[in-house]
Amino acid sequence: MRPTIPKLQYRLAAAASIAACSAILFSAPAFAHTEDGLSAPAGPDGSNVTFGSGGGQFPFALGSYNGLVLEDESADEGVDASLDPIRRARRDVSSLGNNQYQKSDIKLGETQKWFFPKDAKDRDGDGPKDTKDKDGDVPKEDKDREGPRKDEDRKGNEPKEERPSHQKRANTVYVSMTICSKPRLSKRDSDHDPPALPQLEVSIQGLNGTGPQNDDWIAFKSEGGYMSAVGDATGDVQVKVTAPESKDYEGTYHYQIAASMDALFHTVGDDESLFAVDSDATTALLTTDGLNETGVEVAPRDVSEGLKMRPPFVMFANNVKDQSIEGMERSYCALNQHAQVRGKKSVEASMTTRPGNETVREQFYVSKLNRSSEYTGFLAMEGNSTDSGNGIVGGGGRVWKPTKFSTKTEDTCALIHDLDFCTEVAYSVPTNPQKYNPKNKHSDLRTLYDNHARSLYKNFNYSLAQIQCNATNNETKWSLTVTCDDCAKAYKDWLCAVTIPRCADFSNTADTSLYPRNIIQPFPNGTSLPPASVNDTIRKTPAARHARNGPLDSKINPGPYKEMLPCRDICWNLVRSCPSALEFSCPEEPGIWASYGAKTKGHGADRCNHPEAPFKRSNGGVGLRGGVGVGLGVGLFWVVVFGVL
Repeated sequence: MRPTIPKLQYRLAAAASIAACSAILFSAPAFAHTEDGLSAPAGPDGSNVTFGSGGGQFPFALGSYNGLVLEDESADEGVDASLDPIRRARRDVSSLGNNQYQKSDIKLGETQKWFFPKDAKDRDGDGPKDTKDKDGDVPKEDKDREGPRKDEDRKGNEPKEERPSHQKRANTVYVSMTICSKPRLSKRDSDHDPPALPQLEVSIQGLNGTGPQNDDWIAFKSEGGYMSAVGDATGDVQVKVTAPESKDYEGTYHYQIAASMDALFHTVGDDESLFAVDSDATTALLTTDGLNETGVEVAPRDVSEGLKMRPPFVMFANNVKDQSIEGMERSYCALNQHAQVRGKKSVEASMTTRPGNETVREQFYVSKLNRSSEYTGFLAMEGNSTDSGNGIVGGGGRVWKPTKFSTKTEDTCALIHDLDFCTEVAYSVPTNPQKYNPKNKHSDLRTLYDNHARSLYKNFNYSLAQIQCNATNNETKWSLTVTCDDCAKAYKDWLCAVTIPRCADFSNTADTSLYPRNIIQPFPNGTSLPPASVNDTIRKTPAARHARNGPLDSKINPGPYKEMLPCRDICWNLVRSCPSALEFSCPEEPGIWASYGAKTKGHGADRCNHPEAPFKRSNGGVGLRGGVGVGLGVGLFWVVVFGVL
């Protein structure tokens, strides 16, 4: 208990202290507003010190004003607290700086208080500079802005009536909060499906008021570990963070909270910007939308510049059975700390122009996944598009809407992408893990498929060279609408699609459009299919008894697998784009001998592979550009030399 001071002695001491320190008090360049609306000067260096459990800021060194800093309560022995020259902010209230996030731990059932001063932006280095000249005097042009001193103006008149408080200029204030860690499940809930994580509640006072202060508290509950609010404020903004009581969880939350007069420090995106391409048993390939369609300032000026840029996004992933990020899916700090798949060792990011070579995207090659598993993938950005951290507008990171993807069960399919010749290929292909090592990203398998397609393309070039492609006379041109370049591209797309088949697990029975291949061959481990696994009609079909083309059987020997038919659109496009002298044609009727499948919307029975990687979702299923559904099927490869399609 502190000693009491007689009332008269106390006031004399206070008056003496005021006389000694008045120059310091009234010349201080910065003020921080307390919860009661009073202010206190900054220290000599303009810095603030941290106090309280929340890590807030107090605007001066507490030990430098002995006898003047008093608790925010009435003095002992009946002393009137209104005479206190300086009042200390309550110990349970912490301040927020502009774009300066604070972090804190909060227990279940606890409430923590924060405040954001109305002049926060002036103190972050971007506000008005000191207007004093080198001699310490206020320049003449700024003196009129000082206002009347004390109780009268310079002419000795009564001070002018102040502007009504409701006419004070309002500032737009952005408040955001993210949960970085959550309390643990109680023992009684550890053996069954856990209940939903209780979300933190953030109550705000001082936003959207018509007067100097809006006395109503507006409550917001976080969703997926994220909360944000935006409004106008004419004074300090008060914030309370409350952790609810819970019988299912025990322990503490760790969270970040920030306020800004520029933009939200933490952000989320509700649009779908991450798309699954394909996977094998342990890896997956995902890609973003075009950079100019993601809603952030990262789009390059052209394609060549985009391919050289540093990947702007990051990706996280979690097995759907893992609960480590449950309830915190929209929080960047939670994903960065607790996601199962994170970091460069598990996610390799690079730039690509696939599909179409018209826009730049970022792609993610994700490794070290579990077979037969479903994952949730999260596209995110560390900070804004250029920088991150405290003092940075939007420096708290951004998280987009999640997407689901899954891995295959068997080792007879291997994911390949970024081929030199068949640049549009990015999917799983038939493989033999005993011949082709998956640890090198299947580079030798990728080279085998790519070189095989390139060698067949040479023969086509010889034939195309006989066509009058560069004729200037319209009468000698073979077409007025398409060129030989169009024909060459259409042929390459077709060739890569039919020589590099898309692979699916043989055990996959969910999709009826999957067609069995190579059924008479043993698996790489030496086992064979039992007779009952394939009906007699399929077993007697040559297309099912062998792989799509010879090199698969002789060089790879993948064993039984299921395959996707190339889309018949690429065959039609080839016929349209090339001269009739090449005698290209397409099958008229689909059937068991058909080489192609048809595009359908959603989960159609007849789905097909396309040289463009699937990166859009439509009607709940994985689809191609424009919302056309993608599926799995099988077809025959006809020898290119004979010109049979």
